[in-house]
Amino acid sequence: MHKIIHADNELSCLHKTMGEIPVSWPPNVRKTVWAARQTLQNGNRSDSGDIQVVTFADSHYPEQLRHISCPPAALYFRGDLSIVTTGLQLAVVGSRKPPAQAVTALNRLMPEGLPDQTTIISGLAAGIDSHAHRSASMAGIRTAAVLGHGHGSCYPAENRNLKKDLERKELVLSEYPPNIKPERWMFPERNRIISGLADAVLVVSAAARSGSLITAEIALEQGREVFAVPGSYAEPSMEGCNELIRDGAGLISKPIHLSEELEACLRRKSCLTN
Repeated sequence: MHKIIHADNELSCLHKTMGEIPVSWPPNVRKTVWAARQTLQNGNRSDSGDIQVVTFADSHYPEQLRHISCPPAALYFRGDLSIVTTGLQLAVVGSRKPPAQAVTALNRLMPEGLPDQTTIISGLAAGIDSHAHRSASMAGIRTAAVLGHGHGSCYPAENRNLKKDLERKELVLSEYPPNIKPERWMFPERNRIISGLADAVLVVSAAARSGSLITAEIALEQGREVFAVPGSYAEPSMEGCNELIRDGAGLISKPIHLSEELEACLRRKSCLTN
């Protein structure tokens, strides 16, 4: 969808009437664009009341997203948007059915390996995503969830309570209007926002072909740092992590490794902003 919306590098499609939106566009894309247009007409207020909206044209739109390929035209959010615009942002991604060694590694790395004012960004999926959000929240670490659908849905449904908790205490955001239901094509598009908001991406578990590796590839294209947790060669869901390390990703096997890498990220970020 974002490639269609940003084809002319403008937000002009959001100002089209439903009849002006090309019928050649997929039905779900037309519906999403139309819903976003209605939100803009409402003065960036969502019909869902407590959901706030920030568009690319707004001054408080996350600066780091402005510079990625195909930035989202609008972000619908509940919670505190400032947690992804201040401090350091670390995206944590991994498989939906992670091995015990990956969960153990994540438990060791958080919170000991994180500098102050770090925000953990993930996708509220089952597995590593959910574990990262819960572990961060329980440890008093800021965390933000990026949805692959509108706020009116929750996928997987088992994370409904976690989603509500993050909306109340942290941040949940999406590029899709609230009434847009989840579809498979939305989740890969969501990954560019996860990595785009982050200063670095940590891959905790990944098979040789997985969405986590796609996120890592997007992160590299966006100029983000990529780190990976090594795993047993006999564990298929760690094979992708080992491949990333072989290809040059930072190896993270101890909290000190992560803290050193993130402190270096902070120094580079400070130099760029000063």
